[in-house]
Amino acid sequence: MKKIWVKVVPWDREIARAALESGADALWTPPGMGQEVRKMGILPTVSEDGDLQLGRDVVVKEIREKKDEEEILALSLSKKVVVRGGDWMIIPLENLLSRRIISSSRSTT
Repeated sequence: MKKIWVKVVPWDREIARAALESGADALWTPPGMGQEVRKMGILPTVSEDGDLQLGRDVVVKEIREKKDEEEILALSLSKKVVVRGGDWMIIPLENLLSRRIISSSRSTT
């Protein structure tokens, strides 16, 4: 299932409000903004001190070579992984998606 996170770094209340009204699943915010987001509505925050904490629940990984795909797949079993790619990101992202779908379908049968 796709999730939409809106990164609001630096903080901008109007962008956060637009994300909330548009149905975003979470806001990626600078540290210390969780209280401000909760005033606006119920929406998880992604931050060093958020509902989803960077490093603990969420990791950011860059695809530079083939072995990075394996690391991302392994991490995705226990964490949410934000994938950054270089100029050649279409093929590695397709590989990750297809392998994740195959892995999921194998584990459900």
